[in-house]
Amino acid sequence: GVWIKFIPAIISPLFVLWWWQSITRDNAKRQLAETLVGVLLSALVTIAAWYPYWRGSIVFHALVIQTKLASVSLFAALYYSLKPLFVMLFDERAHWLLTRAAQGLLLAFLVVLLWPYFKKFFLILIRKISWSTVEYVQAIFICLLAYLFIWQKSFFPWYGAWFLPFALILISSVKSDRAYKIVAWISTAPFVYYV
Repeated sequence: GVWIKFIPAIISPLFVLWWWQSITRDNAKRQLAETLVGVLLSALVTIAAWYPYWRGSIVFHALVIQTKLASVSLFAALYYSLKPLFVMLFDERAHWLLTRAAQGLLLAFLVVLLWPYFKKFFLILIRKISWSTVEYVQAIFICLLAYLFIWQKSFFPWYGAWFLPFALILISSVKSDRAYKIVAWISTAPFVYYV
């Protein structure tokens, strides 16, 4: 299931950065060899698992359709709230302009919200700072929350399963009351979603 989800692709740069930080002159050859073996094995398993289903680029059609879905999200609320205004002002081009405006506004908000993390990621990349395990878990937790609530076009309760393990690790190691409240609130989503 991990190979067909967007969320692992989103958090994978953080794991790559974490891996990059762990490389030193003493362990560089071993780390690179282990990583190369892991990537090759993953590629072989993926090819072997998906080979019977491969029918060319048409297999990605379902992903394209899924990107057009917008429900129970900040994007959907913004889109459907502004739609009457855009239809009145722009008529035939309303949908095209409104989707770009809504996604652009949300992207700008996401970048502003995560800008401090982007700066820290760059500093880690050039080895000016290093993070502890807890700081990486916290960054993954915050990035997943921001992605799910701001950028994701449709939110379903089971999406929370991706960040709950990171949240639980964070709560147990930092004793963060704010993280605990966020997790408790989101954990109620499956109970109230279909109501």
